[in-house]
Order: sequence, then C-alpha cells, then structure tokens
Amino acid sequence: MRLLFFLIIFFSLIGARAERFIPRRMSESDRHIALQILGFGSASKILTSPFPLGGHPGFEVGLTTEYLQVQDLASLGDKSTRNRELNFNSFSIAKGLFYNIDTAFQFTPAFQKEDVSSYAAQIRWGFYEFPFIPGGLSFVLNRSDTNYGNLLNTRTTGQDLVATVVVEDVSLYFGVGTASSIGTFSGGTQTGTATESTTDICTVGSAYCSSSNEELKEVHTLFGVSLAFNQLFAALEIDRYFLSTYSAKVGWKF
Repeated sequence: MRLLFFLIIFFSLIGARAERFIPRRMSESDRHIALQILGFGSASKILTSPFPLGGHPGFEVGLTTEYLQVQDLASLGDKSTRNRELNFNSFSIAKGLFYNIDTAFQFTPAFQKEDVSSYAAQIRWGFYEFPFIPGGLSFVLNRSDTNYGNLLNTRTTGQDLVATVVVEDVSLYFGVGTASSIGTFSGGTQTGTATESTTDICTVGSAYCSSSNEELKEVHTLFGVSLAFNQLFAALEIDRYFLSTYSAKVGWKF
C-alpha cells in the first residue's frame, strides 16, 4: 500500500495544463473533431481482468494513467496548440456486488498539474463462461464526465461486449461496442467579434460564444492485457474510437 500511495502522489504531480490542448475560434466541424479526440478519449476504461470480482469479498483499488493523441488539434481553430499527447492520471475503485456483477468508479483529482478533472462509473455483467477454456463473455456499461480547463465539458456513455481468455496469471480481453459523447464548449473572459456567426464560429474561452453543444456517436473497439502477481495486478489497454488512446493501471485486489 505504501508503493500505491507513492505512485498516486508522484503521478498526480506531473503533467501539462489542458488549456494548451484546446484551440480558440473553432468552427462546427472543428468542434466535432475536438469532441472526437477529447470526449471519446476520456471515456471509461476496463483495465483489469474482465472476470467478475465476486460477491462481498471482491474489492479493487488502482491508479490509472491515460494518453490521448491530440496532435490533430493543432490544425483546428486558430491553430494555437502544438502538443502531441495529453496525459492525466486517475484513481479507481471496484466492488463485486454479486457473483457475476461488478461496479467500478474512477475519478481524476483536481490537484494535478493537468487542468483536467473527471469521474466515471462502470457496471460489468459476466454472463457466460466458456466450457472448455478459462474465460468468458461480459457486458459493460459505462459513463464518464470530464472537464478540460472549464473550456470543454464532455459526457460520454458506452456499451461493450467483451471476451476474455485467461492463461495462468495473464488475461487477454477483446471488445466491441458503441459510444456517444456530448460536448459543451464553454465561454470565459476573452472577447470575440460581432461579425462572426454563433452557429459556425465558437471562440472557446470567450463571452461571445457562451456555450455550444455538440453530440457524436462512434464504434468502439478495445484490446487489453492484465497481469496478476498475487493481489497485485497491472493492466494495459488500447481503445479505438476516432483515434486510438492508450492507458495503463496498477492496483490491488482484496
């Protein structure tokens, strides 16, 4: 537990501020691309063995780090961003409710250097076990809400069918599903010009564009691997929406 506490403090103190990743003066098509990258990129991740945790004894805590590819944002709006990736870190807890149903919660603390805050919830139902090999099928529902520097708020929901194969202490999982994301590009203190159309140009961070909502839907595919070391585990996952996102997690199961 001391190692987990150290990792939590260390990863929470590194990063880059999110305002650098959100261009100003974005058109409607620009906002769609920004939402595809940042909305779907911050969606809830599985990042554990998709086998159910079990009933009352099943409990899990962990630290997650996520990498979003944001280089495409540099070509949007006023082209004011130059960064290639955004990294932020989150805490997670999970609890087995019944033999084959789990719930999980994840949140990104506000005291990180990244100006990103979020929370996510997930429920997983392991409804089938393979008869001849260790593994099974599960259905996962999730929702995440993320705030990027008070400039963009996203709400992303999804549902996935996930297949798991277990070989000793290694779990491989694959999934496919759908997701939808709603983004609100919020106003702030800067000033826009009165000749611009509010339906087309949104000067993010300005009082001129007080808010602009966008909604998108995407197909979601994922691949992950989880390694168990007694109660300790480590997981890696790749999620594909408009772009691929990469995430990792270390944690303990009780």
